[in-house]
Amino acid sequence: VIQIARALGYAHRQNVFQLAFRPQDIIVTLEGRVKLVDIGIARAVEGISSGGAMFGAPQYISPEQARGAKIDGRSDIYSLGIVMYEMLTGRVPFQSENPVELARLHVSEPASALRKWNERIPAEVEAIVLKCLEKKPEKRHQTAEELVNAWGKPIELAKVTRISRRRDTIMRRKQAIRRVSKKQITVLTISLLLAFLILTVLSRGSSLNIESRPPEVSIYIDGKYCGEAPVSVGNLRRGKHLVLGKKKGFKDSRQEVMLRMRGLSLQLNLIRETGLARIFTIPEGAHVYLGDELKGRAPLLLKNLPSGDYRVKLMLDDYSTEERVLRIEGGVPVVLEVELKSLHGSVSIESAPEAAEIYVNGIYKGITPKTIYQLKPGRYELLLKKDGYCDFKRNVFLRKKQRFSLKAKLEEKLLSLLVHSEPDGADVFLNGELEGETPLTLGGLHSGEHKLKVEKEGYATVEKELTLDANQPRTLVSVRMREITGFLLVVCFPPRARVYVDGEGKGQVSDSLSIGNLVEGEHQLQVVKSGYRVAERRFKITAGKTTILNINLEETVRKWKPTVRLHLRTGGEIEGEIISRKDEKIVVRVKGGLITLNASEVESEERL
Repeated sequence: VIQIARALGYAHRQNVFQLAFRPQDIIVTLEGRVKLVDIGIARAVEGISSGGAMFGAPQYISPEQARGAKIDGRSDIYSLGIVMYEMLTGRVPFQSENPVELARLHVSEPASALRKWNERIPAEVEAIVLKCLEKKPEKRHQTAEELVNAWGKPIELAKVTRISRRRDTIMRRKQAIRRVSKKQITVLTISLLLAFLILTVLSRGSSLNIESRPPEVSIYIDGKYCGEAPVSVGNLRRGKHLVLGKKKGFKDSRQEVMLRMRGLSLQLNLIRETGLARIFTIPEGAHVYLGDELKGRAPLLLKNLPSGDYRVKLMLDDYSTEERVLRIEGGVPVVLEVELKSLHGSVSIESAPEAAEIYVNGIYKGITPKTIYQLKPGRYELLLKKDGYCDFKRNVFLRKKQRFSLKAKLEEKLLSLLVHSEPDGADVFLNGELEGETPLTLGGLHSGEHKLKVEKEGYATVEKELTLDANQPRTLVSVRMREITGFLLVVCFPPRARVYVDGEGKGQVSDSLSIGNLVEGEHQLQVVKSGYRVAERRFKITAGKTTILNINLEETVRKWKPTVRLHLRTGGEIEGEIISRKDEKIVVRVKGGLITLNASEVESEERL
């Protein structure tokens, strides 16, 4: 067992798993070394199907294999626990002719105590084996090395027990020799002679006649080959013997017999090994014949197949007939998958992007990617449709057995956007770029999210997030803009004074002056007239309304004098008084009134 565990540990470190190995996978060389064979044969572990199929010998699979769950090295430790159980008791813990029932026993039923079958098994050994057979992998020995270490204590106990028994025997013999007298020696000698005579009579061999069903079964008695049944084996010692019958394609039969003075006749009945086979065809629906007998349509599960070779024939309309040889051996499930060759043509269609609807001669056939089979020779119209993309059409002519492949690149539909505003003439920005003035039509747009901004002087800016739908080729957006300007009416006495709003000249007042397009909010008003003090007022504009200001100028008596001399870039000079500076504008009072200059026109200033 230690050699088996070490071999498994080495395999596990290479990420190789045995997958429900059996005693048949373990061989012992003439030198007494253990070898594992058939290790790491890759199989798709699919657990239990609807028909009870499972991969691996059913008597030795782990619970997680039976459930179709994820497996690792601890599954091999469970299988090794089954093998140890059988080595110690002569039987596997779970027995059934039905693989599905066997799987259920592995998953839900605990193993019986080993000492129920063999009382000589030490408790320490029983504990090691039962721990390997825990249903949950985390409760087992986690690695093969851990299992090897677990065997240390039973081995040491066995050594100590053996040495202690030898010492006790030697001491008892020495003490007995000291106490034996000559008379006792004589009696003992006579007793030994009588015992020898009795043993000689009793040791005469007995015979065992063995027959079998089926015939020609290989017979082993106590592990020694004795021929094929029917066979008669003589000169066997009286007592218990283990008879083993083996035949390819049948399960081994073990039977314990007790030989006495007379000979014994024994009948061995071997059960034929059966297997499972799952048969798949591409496409599905082919008739499956086993020999000349129709078994059904693929996909198909065939149960209880005796070991041997079977001729499988697969037939489907418009496809060539395929024949295969199916080999059932050792009760291991077999999967047969066959792609049938169509006698008609086929069309394989892919698209970028995928999931486009496929129509063949106007009939819906599914979505891409897809292969359409059983198309007779002739002309076909292929049409691909997908929301947000232009239709794709292609005419093809199929010949007999031709396989046509089509890779279609779908063009995205471009959309248009119509923007109206009230009033017209507003600037339109799409995704931050100025596109023009309303009314405006924008084309060549992709579906998805877009940002729209509409601006017009004197009106509040309108911003919107639009989602252009590929199923709606044209989208109309109407914007009603809110006016944000008002009016100012200036009434001034005396007349003919000049009016400035925020430093910008607005004209001369006769009786009154109306000023429009002023943005709502606070503004600065200046009224200037020669010989009068400058009148300054703060006023507030409300959108859509008129604000009225009455200005009475106050006549000045002092003589006005300039306070600054401005040297212009053109070479001239201006003397006056700077009233305000705003937005690169300079308002200067001169003797004749107010003038406005651009700051860029002034080269330097000189204070007077």
